[in-house]
Amino acid sequence: MKSFSCLLLFFVSMSLFGQTKKAEKLLWLEGRWDRTDVQGNAQAFETWSIGPGDDLMGLGVMLDDTDTVFVERLTITKRRGNLYYVAEVAQNAEPTYFKITSIGNNSFVCENEAHDFPKKISYSLDSDILTVVISGNSRSRKFIFKKED
Repeated sequence: MKSFSCLLLFFVSMSLFGQTKKAEKLLWLEGRWDRTDVQGNAQAFETWSIGPGDDLMGLGVMLDDTDTVFVERLTITKRRGNLYYVAEVAQNAEPTYFKITSIGNNSFVCENEAHDFPKKISYSLDSDILTVVISGNSRSRKFIFKKED
C-alpha cells in the first residue's frame, strides 16, 4: 500500500509538472498587443501578465475615441489538471471556460463546444504579429495584433 501511495504521488506530481511546462509555453503572450485591424477612431488591445499562482492574466479593451465600448477579463489557469482560457464579459453572469486542447511553441487552441459563440479560440504568433481567430457555428472572425514596443 505504501509503494502504491508513493507511485500515485509520483504520477500526480509528473502530471502537474507537465501542466506547468505547458503553461510556460504561453509566456510569449506576455505584454501589450494592439489590434491593427480596427476602423476609424477605434482602438483595441489585449494586455497579458503573470498573475498569482502562475496564472496568465489578460485584459481585452475596445475604445471608440475615448469611450470604452468593450472590456473582457481573461485568465489562463490550471483547473482539475487541465489548462483553461477563461473569459469574463459584462454580458455573461458567469465566466466562460475554454479548455486548452493544443499548445505549440507560439500558438494555442482552446475549445468549449457547449458555448454559443465562439466554440473555438486560437492564438498564433508569427514574428511580432499575433493572430486570434474565434469560430463556431459555421462562423469565424479574425483579429490581428502587433506587440507594442
